[in-house]
Amino acid sequence: MASPLEVVIVHSSDLHLGVDDSFSDHDRLAALPKVLTAANKVGADVVVLAGDTFDNHRQPLELLEHAAQMLRDYRNPIVILPGNHDPLTPDSVYRRGGLATIPNISILGLNVEESVTFPAFELEIWGRPHGHVAPRQSQTAVRALASRCGPRTLRRRTSGPPPTDRFLAHSQ
Repeated sequence: MASPLEVVIVHSSDLHLGVDDSFSDHDRLAALPKVLTAANKVGADVVVLAGDTFDNHRQPLELLEHAAQMLRDYRNPIVILPGNHDPLTPDSVYRRGGLATIPNISILGLNVEESVTFPAFELEIWGRPHGHVAPRQSQTAVRALASRCGPRTLRRRTSGPPPTDRFLAHSQ
């Protein structure tokens, strides 16, 4: 462990656990113990798995349970940010595999909001998980907002940074 004035973070992404390589007998979880072993060697205080930890949502429950056990055995904090291959959807591997119930795991957008803090290090890790969508406004709410905007028109934003209300952008 680092002193209170420093923190050691091991960051990894794109592990693609469970990738379907039908033409080999490659261990579909081989990358995870490598990352966790490296984290142990450097005395990591926190491990961040940022995007595409799993290759897809079609992972067998046995694979998810094995991965969950590896993460549980690590014991130090692990922050996971779901990516585009393993988005935070209703059928997410994180939900099906019970990963959010593991005490040392923080899955952004699932068992914690969009950030997790580590007060001992004065550290906050934040991110918006892929596939995490706020509930859509009802049409009544959209019409009410439109009627208050006067001559402005409302349009759905298709590119650029999200507007502050996450759904609508105003244009003259």
